[in-house]
Amino acid sequence: MAYVYEHWRADTCEPFWVGKGSGGRANLKSRRNRYHAIIIKKLDGLGLPLWVRIVADNLTDEQAFVLEVERIAIWRARGVKLANASTGGRGGLTGCKRSPESRLKQSQTSTGRKLSEHHRQKIITRSSSPEGKARTSAIHLGRKRPPETGRKISEAKKKHWADPEIRERHVCGIRAAAKPVSEETRAKMRAAKTSEARARISAAAKAQWQNPEFRKLVSDTMRATNAKRKERRSSEQ
Repeated sequence: MAYVYEHWRADTCEPFWVGKGSGGRANLKSRRNRYHAIIIKKLDGLGLPLWVRIVADNLTDEQAFVLEVERIAIWRARGVKLANASTGGRGGLTGCKRSPESRLKQSQTSTGRKLSEHHRQKIITRSSSPEGKARTSAIHLGRKRPPETGRKISEAKKKHWADPEIRERHVCGIRAAAKPVSEETRAKMRAAKTSEARARISAAAKAQWQNPEFRKLVSDTMRATNAKRKERRSSEQ
């Protein structure tokens, strides 16, 4: 079911956005247009909250489209300046599909593009914060996976577990986790954590890697494993 919502400004006590949505769409501050983003930035700079008003709930898509058009027309008739670029309804961006040329252009622009370290850390901080987690939760709340998506996930998992090597690794991991550990083994593990033991292990590893034959054996093994992995991926495509 859909609903119609309004975003209100706490500094002017007036609405500035009318929209149609479902789930947690009304509580999202982003993913509108740049005019909406400018107002949100101003409110955040003033330390003011975004007021969200649900005009009507439990509507069909068509009912919500009609009400959205009506609310935009009402506010504009009263002289309220909205950030909405369209008149709402089916005339908005809902259900809009980009052309193949547009998708290709975006793909070419994004391919090979690397984010700066500052940008990556900003995204990580924003998504891991309580507000970011609440925003993600609101987006997926009440959202149902399409049957076609579920079928694709199921087929991918079946193909994944059909590989005998993957099944064997999984079984070995379960056996290792279920195997009881004796007190003697625990004592050896604790003793191995001392600085002297770590120094001995490090020295032995360095000596081992100085052996050309050992390095060649590791290199050949990794090369064979990668070749087998590529062959398996090619057969799956």
